[in-house]
Amino acid sequence: MVTGTLPILGHYAFVLFDSGSSHSFISSVFVQHVGFEVEPLNGVSSVSTLSGEVLLSKEKIKACWVEITNQMLDVTLLVLDMQDFDVILGMDLLSANHASIDCFRKEVVFNPPSGTSFKFKRAGIVCIPKVISAMKASKLLSQGTWSILASVVDTREPEVSLSSEPVVREYPDIFSDELKAIG
Repeated sequence: MVTGTLPILGHYAFVLFDSGSSHSFISSVFVQHVGFEVEPLNGVSSVSTLSGEVLLSKEKIKACWVEITNQMLDVTLLVLDMQDFDVILGMDLLSANHASIDCFRKEVVFNPPSGTSFKFKRAGIVCIPKVISAMKASKLLSQGTWSILASVVDTREPEVSLSSEPVVREYPDIFSDELKAIG
């Protein structure tokens, strides 16, 4: 598995390159934190996780790109309630750019059909959070390895204003200052 920090629309995100994922995803918390503009999907996308959990995605990021070693790649990021990563780059991006993941070297090599080859190599030795596969975790636990499973959830409520609502932004002349004072 290859992880790292990359700019998504100019905002740095903790990213996982995942050849086991058919699509690319972005955390709903990261979307909210950065303030990315979303648009609805043409339906609901159902995503099954390794743990057997089913998550639903109803939105995607508008006109999104990721910068990898000074190369701008278009990517469709589906918004998903995930916690371990800000972004997961899946086979949609990897196959479109003829990419391969070298697990031993911890790098992703891109050979785009209309450009020069380039690679992303994870910088640094330690990567937090430390992520291991479910199979490796199961093996370690069966060998008696002591473990702790923890999860941190941001319980702060986002600040909501009339201008943050999509309908209000589309019709600012209808929503006057008097209505804003009521909210």
